[in-house]
Amino acid sequence: MPDNQVAKVETAATAPAVQFTREQIQLIKDTVAKGATDLELKLFVEVCRHKNLDPLSRQIHAIKRWDTTLKREVMTFQVGIDGLRLMAERTRNYEGQEGPYWCGPEGRWTDVWLDRAHTPAAAKVGVMRKGFKQPLYAVALYAEYVQLNKEGKPNAMWARMPASQLSKCAEALALRKAFPEELSGLYASEEMEQATAPGKMPEQDVPDAVKALWGRMTSIAEVCKVFAELKARLIQAVGQAPGEAEYYRILQDFGGVAHANELRQKAARKTSWALWASIEQAEAEVAQDGQEELWNQPKEPAPEETK
Repeated sequence: MPDNQVAKVETAATAPAVQFTREQIQLIKDTVAKGATDLELKLFVEVCRHKNLDPLSRQIHAIKRWDTTLKREVMTFQVGIDGLRLMAERTRNYEGQEGPYWCGPEGRWTDVWLDRAHTPAAAKVGVMRKGFKQPLYAVALYAEYVQLNKEGKPNAMWARMPASQLSKCAEALALRKAFPEELSGLYASEEMEQATAPGKMPEQDVPDAVKALWGRMTSIAEVCKVFAELKARLIQAVGQAPGEAEYYRILQDFGGVAHANELRQKAARKTSWALWASIEQAEAEVAQDGQEELWNQPKEPAPEETK
């Protein structure tokens, strides 16, 4: 039997599949999969079981992100760097790594970044896999991975620990390079957020109905009125508790505020657009459920013909 088959058998024996109780599934929905629909939650739980990752240990997350093609938020899955390391270790072919190393614009690599006045230009990690003569190296460039806030500056984590954040990106790249079968399509949060940040939604894709809302938001009072209408519509579509939870989540994620009266003009536009997309998705699901319920209703027997 080839070595890789032995590794798979041993892995299956030593790493039983993750199982969840009803209480744990509800906890997942309330914490690491906030805003997930029932269908999205079901998919997330199945991915956790298939990849044998524990969301309650923060090994995998479910995140809502804007899809420029669908013009709405969709659920995406992110694996923490510990989850990627765990999956690599389970193959029994992971033999450690070299690095991380960092360099500045001059291109000289160092195994520790001590320049607090400047950010590293790149980070490099080499992953060693059984059967390979050399480590598989991957390089992450700061300019390509740094996550910016709505002011265009590095967010809190990247401002405080740029070397650490960048090294995680390089390590995730190297792990996927070394273990493509196991890790293909799985990305760390440090890699993902810069590509789908709320501020990067293209305004040429804004629906006319959303532009009409923007035209009404000429004062704080009008902003609050528009958001009250959107909140009521969202609650009507999904119910009081989940509707309010989704409303305040979008306020925080897209506007960075707790209440609509704190929104500035640009943030109000971005946040109202995200709310509109969430409402349209919810209403579409409600309509689909209604059609399925109507379709599945038992048919009344046809009246007997009179003789």
